[in-house]
This record gives sequence, C-alpha cells and structure tokens, in this order.
Amino acid sequence: MIDEHWLFIGVFLVLAPIFGTLALIFTRLIAPKKPNPIKSQTYECGIETVGDTWVQFRIQYYIFALVF
Repeated sequence: MIDEHWLFIGVFLVLAPIFGTLALIFTRLIAPKKPNPIKSQTYECGIETVGDTWVQFRIQYYIFALVF
C-alpha cells in the first residue's frame, strides 16, 4: 500500500516538470514574432517624469507593505 503512494509521487515528480516545460516551449513556438523598435523602448506608465526621479523611501514603508 505504501509503495503505491510512492509510485504516485514519483509519477507526479516526473510529469509535472515535463508538462511545465512543454507549455513554455509550445507558447514560444506559437507566439507572434513581430519585432519593432517602439516595442523595445523602455516604458514607465507613459508619462514623462517631472523633477527628480530617484526618491528613497524609508524602510518602514516596505515592512508595512510586507506585513499587510
């Protein structure tokens, strides 16, 4: 009985990565390939920045965000 459980676990451990890899390969093959210089540009919410773009936040804000 216990050997049957290990068999299911073994089959799952073998098949799960195979299905995941096949899904990634399949999407790579069927994805549209239309390179464009505009698509390659950096995009940040579409608005030009005003003033200093590097603002440091206090670490307490990050801790608060992680907790909640």
